[in-house]
Order: sequence, then C-alpha cells, then structure tokens
Amino acid sequence: MATTTKTVRGSALGCTPMRGSLSGVRARVNPQRRAQVQARATKPGGGQNQAEGGNPLCAKLTSAGLAALVATSPVCGAAIASEFDVLEAPVPSASYIVDDGGILSKAGRGAIKGKLQELEKTTGYHLDVVTMRKLQFTPDPFEFSDKVLENWYPTLEQGNNKGVLLIIAATKEGGISGGPKFLDAVGNDVLDGIISETIPNLAAEEKFNEATLKSVQRITAVLQGKGDPFAPKAAKAARSGPKKSKEEVQGTFTTIFRALAVIIIGTPLAQTALTAALKAREEE
Repeated sequence: MATTTKTVRGSALGCTPMRGSLSGVRARVNPQRRAQVQARATKPGGGQNQAEGGNPLCAKLTSAGLAALVATSPVCGAAIASEFDVLEAPVPSASYIVDDGGILSKAGRGAIKGKLQELEKTTGYHLDVVTMRKLQFTPDPFEFSDKVLENWYPTLEQGNNKGVLLIIAATKEGGISGGPKFLDAVGNDVLDGIISETIPNLAAEEKFNEATLKSVQRITAVLQGKGDPFAPKAAKAARSGPKKSKEEVQGTFTTIFRALAVIIIGTPLAQTALTAALKAREEE
C-alpha cells in the first residue's frame, strides 16, 4: 500500500522526505536579522489521505533522533529538549498558547487568549502562539515555525486557515507560518511589519508581552476586517513655526496697514517740509 508523509525540512535524522509535503513562498524583509515571512501549507499527495498526525514511522524516527541528540549534547541539551517538547506538545486548540519560553505574564496570556478566541469565533481563523527562550537544533525561526505548523496541521484541509506565531526571546526575533488562506488574508504588509518592526523593536526592550500582544492584535484586526491598527502613518509636512490665532493674524495685519499709511501720507509731507526749509535757508 502506498504511503505518504510530510517533509521535515532540513532533517538530518535519516527520514527521507516524500511527496505530500508543504508548499510555500518566502519573502525576506530584513536580511540583517534574517527576517522572513513564510507561507507554508500542507497538500495531500498522490491521491492518498494522510493520517491525522502524519507518517508514524517518520514521527518515531524524528523523536528518536531528537532524543539521541539531547542525550549526547550536554551543552545544548536543554534547548533541544525544549524544541522537542514543543514539537511533541498537543495542539493548543483551546488555550492557543504554548509559552515554553516562560516570557508571558498571566495577564498577557489572558489578553492574548481572549483575542484569539474572539478571532476563531467570528472568522474561523485559528492562530497559535509559541514562545521559546532560544533555538539551537533548528536556529531558523521560520523553519521551526514550519515544523510546528506541519506537526499540528499536517494536511491542507487542517492547516488552510491556521497560523503559528513564534517569538524567540534570546535572539529577539520571530517567525510566522500559516496556510495559504490564512497568509493571504493577513497580507504581506502586516506580516513584514510584525517580523521586521513589532517583534524586534519591543523585544529589544524586553517587552515580550507587548510584542506578542501587539503582533496578535495586528493579525486579528486584519482578519476581522478592521484594518491594521499599527500600520505606519504617512509623515506630515513640518510647520515652520507655531500656528497663530485669528486675533494674532489680524493684529499683525493692522500693524502693517498702519505702517504703510504713515509711509504713504508722511512721505509727501516730509518732502514738502524739507523743500520749505531749504528755500528759507537760501533766502537767508
């Protein structure tokens, strides 16, 4: 019987990629920080239906390989174990959040969950938020968010309207992966803004709660048809000075008018007086 499985990109675990993998588009928006926006979504392959959790053999090989790396890598074992834990975690269908990095406060998690619950209830779109302290086994945040998305939603039908927002505390960057319907609805401008501005700017000040919540607010607002609340605004032309009141303008005009009147009336009189003085002097 023919078997299909999803591709594990960059895998070094001996699991051969087969047809039925994700297809996607990647756009680099900040080369210095490797800030990229990745659209990844699953496709059923060869007319065969994938099992709910992907190919069992490949999953076992992946788990075994990761476990071996954890056991033989004392330096980065904790980081690898953390990545392994996230990949093995159940889909957070009700909680929407896997705060493996422990960077979100209780109030922050509550606010984010409320936004995501409302989003799914009103639009059908589902966004999962994952936080990590650092990535070591898969250092590219987009590659790791890909793996999370593929693990939780292995088919196009499951992942078409799903998304994963990943925040990495140590490197102060993030990644966004999602199905084609999800990414198309959010749009490149919002995705680029979150990856290149919202996350790195706020994370640089250790404001991880705000960075995560603001990213969620931008995504949910656009998906709900409200527009991006944090879209860049066009800069207004700078004024040369403070704005004057109507009374000040009128006062200035009156002063100028009086000065002109004095000049117009006073000049002929001054000329007449000067002429008379010169004439009187000549007569003397």
